[in-house]
Amino acid sequence: MSTVTSYQDPRTRPRSMTRELLAVFFLTLGSAVLPLVGWVVGVVLLWTSDRWRAGEKVLGTLVWPLGYAGVLVVLGLPTQSCFSADGGPETCTGGTLPAWLGTPSIVLVVAAPLVVGAWLLHRARRRGRITG
Repeated sequence: MSTVTSYQDPRTRPRSMTRELLAVFFLTLGSAVLPLVGWVVGVVLLWTSDRWRAGEKVLGTLVWPLGYAGVLVVLGLPTQSCFSADGGPETCTGGTLPAWLGTPSIVLVVAAPLVVGAWLLHRARRRGRITG
């Protein structure tokens, strides 16, 4: 009986994806934990990886600058406040986004980094083998 062992060419073995996983983590969730530092770390890891093309790196950088910290900025914008003095007419100051625009905007801001992060990981995994 003969034993067959498979030979794996060392040039085609899977490479570690540690850098790419950390890049996507810091660009998405890490920037919420460490708002400016996390995003900068993610961008540096993104641009020093050889698994993404320049266009993918630009998209990863700009999908939402400063990541989810941007949501906090948007939520912290001045809102509209209304009051009435002595039962008189109501006076409103400030401004607000209409609901038809505000809700989709928040959904987009939250979903975009996750979608782009998943896409970047997919692209990195496809390019994860060393070729001769």
